[in-house]
Amino acid sequence: MITLELSRAGSDEVALWRRLGQLFSREAFQGPLQRFLLRWMQRQRRRAAVKENLAPGKTSKSLRMDDYASLRELCSDEDLPGAFPHSVLSQLRKTLLSTARPTAAVLQATVEALEKCVTACGPAFRPWQRFAGPLLRLAAQQHGLRRSVAAVLLSSGEALRRTWRRWMQVCESSGTTDQA
Repeated sequence: MITLELSRAGSDEVALWRRLGQLFSREAFQGPLQRFLLRWMQRQRRRAAVKENLAPGKTSKSLRMDDYASLRELCSDEDLPGAFPHSVLSQLRKTLLSTARPTAAVLQATVEALEKCVTACGPAFRPWQRFAGPLLRLAAQQHGLRRSVAAVLLSSGEALRRTWRRWMQVCESSGTTDQA
């Protein structure tokens, strides 16, 4: 598993993130992944309806990332190891927020893997708001990554598209943009 390899000292993060990106890019992988995420969302809706004594249609229409219990339960029911997406997304975020200053190649591979994850997971899965701050900080610090960060933010939902566009307007008005 990729998260296990990342936790090991001396692992080649660039190769691991690229391998993850390749996995997410496969069309044969995207359909089953999106169906898994929809089953997770349906499980969350049923739990919320029972807990709050509501009709199933009255609950949230997006996944709650803090519902680790229903995710582990679904993974267990389907004999899947780990707890995707928590396991992968936490490692991606950890790399982006690292104070050890990862190399430009590691950051580029991380952002590309995140972009592929956004595309593969489809519209039902929206935990991307947690990545907006780290991605914008990264784009401000590393101008070479602006295109990759823009691709992630622009493909991850309307709220993050607005965030990126507003940030670019601020950069343009201060004269620090380089045609992202």
